[in-house]
Amino acid sequence: MDHECTSGTIPFLDLLIRKENNNISISVFRKPTHSGVYTHYSSFIPFQYKRQLVLTLLNRAYSICSSYELLHLEFEQPKTMLKRNGYTQHLLDNIIGRFLESEYNDKLSLLGPEPRKAYIRLPYIGDASEKAKGVITSCLSRIGCGSVRLITTYDYTRVGGCFPYKDRQPKHLTSGVVYKLTCNSCPAFYIGETA
Repeated sequence: MDHECTSGTIPFLDLLIRKENNNISISVFRKPTHSGVYTHYSSFIPFQYKRQLVLTLLNRAYSICSSYELLHLEFEQPKTMLKRNGYTQHLLDNIIGRFLESEYNDKLSLLGPEPRKAYIRLPYIGDASEKAKGVITSCLSRIGCGSVRLITTYDYTRVGGCFPYKDRQPKHLTSGVVYKLTCNSCPAFYIGETA
């Protein structure tokens, strides 16, 4: 099916496909209703989740954009949006630099064994959780496990989980209740009992 747009652009899923002078370029598409609201930097969540948000946006742009010019423009979009969400310019530049460095190094296909992964689950209680992760990592390297990559997941306890949403019905009211339904248009009725 041949579909030509009058403006020369077609949005398709996450892609904005543009045709100019028989050349096709692809960049990231955002709906006009996109608000740019992401997890605020001051949110009480682990730093790695905030960092991963930035990396997700960068990886999306890197995977989609068809030229370095479009990639540069697309890297500027999340920076602007994330700065409005409390992220600093220094932090964003640091994450972008590391992202580009890792993409470049991945392309070099380095030789050597991949580090083993060790998974650990910790309760999330702010900076103390990050410090505990750092202590465990340094202990692993001190005992000769430097090739082990520590992957941390966090447990959360929500205040709302400590309270029931509704008052519970007493047991004697939830079963064995007799009820009567009467028809509005005739004298028929039904009598039933809950199990």
